[in-house]
Amino acid sequence: NVGYALAVMNSIAIAVEGGYVERELIARSMGRSYVTTMTAARSYIDHVERVRGFRPYPFAERLAAQLAPVVEKSVGASFARNRSESHDDRSST
Repeated sequence: NVGYALAVMNSIAIAVEGGYVERELIARSMGRSYVTTMTAARSYIDHVERVRGFRPYPFAERLAAQLAPVVEKSVGASFARNRSESHDDRSST
């Protein structure tokens, strides 16, 4: 159930905002998945807002927005590293 999954993600974000969980831990362990899931759920969240009259999961959306630059930076670095390693493998054969 998408609503349940988003509620869990919202709870994680509440724990981060409350200082119970380190933002960096979430970024390292599930940052990319967190950001891509929240991005994919945006149209569902928009729909729920229209139906209910309020925007659900605000903490999750805020955390995803905070993690996005960190994730993009690490994904970009990882992509560049993998590409470099791939190029090194081809040039050594």
